[in-house]
Parts: sequence; structure tokens; C-alpha cells
Amino acid sequence: MCGLVLGVAGAVVGALIGIAVTARIRARRQRAAELGEYRAMSEALGALVAELRAGAHPAAAAESVAADAPKGTAAAHGLRAVAAAVRLGGEPDAALVDASVHAAVAADLLARVARAWRVAQAHGVPLAEVLDTVRRDVAEHTRFVGRLHAELAGHRASAAVLAGLPVLGILLGEGMGAGPVGVLSSTPAGQVLLVVGSLLIFAGTAWSERLARRAVVT
Repeated sequence: MCGLVLGVAGAVVGALIGIAVTARIRARRQRAAELGEYRAMSEALGALVAELRAGAHPAAAAESVAADAPKGTAAAHGLRAVAAAVRLGGEPDAALVDASVHAAVAADLLARVARAWRVAQAHGVPLAEVLDTVRRDVAEHTRFVGRLHAELAGHRASAAVLAGLPVLGILLGEGMGAGPVGVLSSTPAGQVLLVVGSLLIFAGTAWSERLARRAVVT
């Protein structure tokens, strides 16, 4: 539609809008997936620690908790790998490292659990205590990220509003009879300004999202 009204530059702007919307949706889904993985791992580790403290064998405990973990999560996949490794006489930490290589989102979580398992085996520390330390760390990180995403929601909304202000300006100009749409659609200078302005807007929103993402990572 933009291409029909605003010419070649309108088609470029339409493509940029499509790219921006797709990237925003993908980023939102990734944030939700990462938070879900952390929550699932925190709950799984809590259940695993409870099983181990109750005297369950690590293989049986891991298998039981994996069965109750949300399907497709790193927690379920990693704990199934642990159970299989223990039953076959393998190394649970190696199984977790291997699972982390194939994890789409939560590879760092599996690697952290692998390190904890390795420490417990190497130094004779009770496995339940080491894993409980990891669980507390993961749970705290999950709460922190959840609060941070809630706080950044206002920042992201403000960025979206600011990105839409130029459109509002164009509509106001049309309402006042200045004819900005005609200038943007039918003159070479207008076409150039439309593309440059749109690129600056999308660059600004992308940079804003990058800053928000860095705040979560750090």
C-alpha cells in the first residue's frame, strides 16, 4: 500500500516496516523463550534437589524430574541425558555439556549445571547442596530478568511512540493543507527524504532495542 501511494520510496519504507515488525516479534518470542527456560530450569533443579535429599539415586531423580519438566525445554533434555549417562556408567557432566551444544536457547544453563555436577564429583561435595546453589542463582536471575523486562516495557513503548511521531506530523500537515504526502510521493527530494527519514527512524528503534537487550544481558 505504501508503494502505491508514495512511489518507489514508499515500497522501500514498506519493506523496512516489514523487517522491523518481524524483528520485533522474533525478539519478543526469544525473550519469552529464554525466561521460560530459566523458570523451567529453576523448578527442575528444585525438584531434583528435593529428590536427592530424600535419598533418591541421581539417575532415578533426574529421570523423574525430566518426566515432569515442560517438554522441549533444556531442563527436560539435559536431565534425560544425565539419567541415561548414569545408568550406562557414563559421566553426567559430559552428558550435560553435550546437551548444551544442541540447546537452542539455554545452553549456558546446562553448562552451569554440568560444572556444578563436576565439582560435586571431583571434591566429594554433596550433589544436592551444589545443585541447590545453582538453583538459587538461576531463580534469582529469573526474578531479576522478569522485573527488568517489566521495567523495559515502558522504555520500548516510548521508543515505539517516538518512532510514530513523524507519521503523526505528516497527517497533521495534510490536515493543515500543507500537502506533505504529495511532496514525499511526487518529488525526487521528497522520495530521498522519505527513505533517509525512515532509515533514521528504524536505526533509532534498533539501537534502542539493542541498549535494552544489553541491559538484560549485563
